[in-house]
Amino acid sequence: MQRVRFSEVTRATRVQWAQNVWLYGLTFVPPLMLLAIMAMQTVVPIAYLTKDPLAVAELAKGECCSVYYGLLSNFGVLLWCATAAICLFTALLCLSKRTKISDAVFFAAAGMFTGWLMLDDFFLVHEDVFPAFGISQPLTYAVYAGLAISYFALSWKKIITYRTNLLIAALAFLGASVVLDVILHSESTTHILLEDGAKILGISAWAAFHIEAAYLVLSKQSQSIRVKLAGSVSRAGAASTTPAELPRGA
Repeated sequence: MQRVRFSEVTRATRVQWAQNVWLYGLTFVPPLMLLAIMAMQTVVPIAYLTKDPLAVAELAKGECCSVYYGLLSNFGVLLWCATAAICLFTALLCLSKRTKISDAVFFAAAGMFTGWLMLDDFFLVHEDVFPAFGISQPLTYAVYAGLAISYFALSWKKIITYRTNLLIAALAFLGASVVLDVILHSESTTHILLEDGAKILGISAWAAFHIEAAYLVLSKQSQSIRVKLAGSVSRAGAASTTPAELPRGA
């Protein structure tokens, strides 16, 4: 019995280790490889690849435009969009299946907050739109920090049940990107790689955390549905195969 239990534990540990390798590999390896390629190439200025396409168009006067402008920024917007869509869809399914309301609230809050971050990144809200109305970037960052705290306060009980180290990594990378943006105003290649590299790693970790959480919730729901269907089919089969009771006088 002890050998069987030990082998089962060992197998479970290996499966968990393999899942961790795949998850963290898919989360961090692609953006790191992309950053490495951008840093090693010498054909295109690094700012043209990492900054927003509109910002690059202003920098590249007389050279506009190329398909690779804002490559890293566009990749980040796509990750924001995918995460927001998955979270909102999961929230809708949780409501339709009448599961725990806390799941629906968690994914709805995550989807709306992520969706706003996507719009901010896509339309340069904190960089161009708000400053045009006299709202400084530090104030905008403070407001966003308050929204993040509200999101965590609303859903912390659900957050701690998932892979919180991914979320911590996301906050650390995104926070580092904001600090570099506010404190340092350098256009050097090193500064651009650090700031935009930290941002894309933070977005990737944020996406991985919420997408895995949605996968776990939807998997649990589908498993419960399969169990209910299997039970219904077995009961129906048992009822159909039970012979009818004959009258005693027959």
